[in-house]
Amino acid sequence: MGLLSKLVAVKATLMGLGVGVAGGIALAAAAHAAIAIDSRK
Repeated sequence: MGLLSKLVAVKATLMGLGVGVAGGIALAAAAHAAIAIDSRK
């Protein structure tokens, strides 16, 4: 395995983690908003 392919793999992993974190934050925000709307009724 070459150094370049290792760097690409690491970059892809970091990008995947970034997307996962962003998605988790978005989900948490959406859930929080849904709970807030629900409790306002």
